Amino acid sequence: MRYVGGIKMKYIGMDIHKEFCVVAEMDKEGNVLRQDKIDTSKEAIQEYFSSIDEAKVAIESTGIWEWIYEIIDAIGLEVKLVNPIKARAIAEAKIKTDKVDSTILAHLLRSNLIPEVYVGNREMRELKRLVNERLFLKKQIVQIKNRIHSELLRRGIRTEMNIFTKNGRKYLRELKINSIDRELNILESIEREMKSINEELMQYYEKNEDAKILTTIPGIGHYTAVALSAVIGDINRFSSSEKLSSYFGLTPSTKQSGNKTYHGNITKEGSAEIRWLLIQCAWTHVNYCKNSVLTKFYERIARKKGKKKAIVATARKMTRVIYWMLKNKEPFH
Repeated sequence: MRYVGGIKMKYIGMDIHKEFCVVAEMDKEGNVLRQDKIDTSKEAIQEYFSSIDEAKVAIESTGIWEWIYEIIDAIGLEVKLVNPIKARAIAEAKIKTDKVDSTILAHLLRSNLIPEVYVGNREMRELKRLVNERLFLKKQIVQIKNRIHSELLRRGIRTEMNIFTKNGRKYLRELKINSIDRELNILESIEREMKSINEELMQYYEKNEDAKILTTIPGIGHYTAVALSAVIGDINRFSSSEKLSSYFGLTPSTKQSGNKTYHGNITKEGSAEIRWLLIQCAWTHVNYCKNSVLTKFYERIARKKGKKKAIVATARKMTRVIYWMLKNKEPFH
């Protein structure tokens, strides 16, 4: 048994639900010391964990994890945020169960099998929240614009002008179509929120050296640079450029059969939105930076495997360039 200052180390798994949490305490040998059901409230969680002297705690990355994490972390216990999909796969392989509850989390924790999710400090978490809000609003803007285009087509109204410029919107208002007016009202409200978020993100950009380094890559703008720096966090947590590419889900999946290894489509792990951003950055780069190493790489792959596979490969190569730029604190060249 491991002792810390004469106290037995406990391994605690926490199964979080909206109304309650199930907490299991386990010792190093795998004996369940106790299992409790507590309210999912700040008071109940504070009271429960304040009575524990030494423990490691595993909680799943659910929709309400953050404030729970912060309470336990502030008490001084070591908290690990768990990737639920990977935890389920490990539990199935190692423990022969696909159900990940509090005791399974405690067992994975004591066995050092926890697939940990990077948390970062509070400022980085707030930055990621802003980035996610911006991505969400951007999707909504695209959807509203598409609905307006569809409504015009449905009514047989055609125009060559950009209907979302100042003059274009004036034209839309003059049509006196209630459904389009409502969509424009929603669009303009979302755009005001987007402007507010953009201002906050620019404040982060001005004090974020990594983001400034990233904007030296043609194709990566200020907001994308901030988004990438928020998701990456400390570059030193990645042991290699390949690990960073894998984190973004841009590495090919592999399967082995006998002595042969087969490479398939990319794994698509991590954030789909950030992966999409990287691919868009790669497209912009190859279209506007004709003589760069990345563009030449893209053209070579495109001739052999087509544009679609080439751009994904280029985005993957871009993440490896990003890794070394951030590692060495040097601009793109």
